[in-house]
Amino acid sequence: MHNMLCFSRNRCTTVEQIDDETLKSQCRLQDTTMDAYVEITVRLPDLEITDVKGAVHRSVWGRALDPSDELRNVIGVR
Repeated sequence: MHNMLCFSRNRCTTVEQIDDETLKSQCRLQDTTMDAYVEITVRLPDLEITDVKGAVHRSVWGRALDPSDELRNVIGVR
């Protein structure tokens, strides 16, 4: 039994209405290999992305990563 693989994953997503025109979605993923977080803010009614933040706190690469620059590329997408 000492060769048994072990993997677990937990993902939690929440959406909250900030005001009449704005929604914020937050998602956190934690599993055996990584711990990551993303937050997306959208404007109603067309769901245009107005802000995005994220971080990788732990990964298989052994260091924290900051994907903020790459994530900003989606601002303005509908």
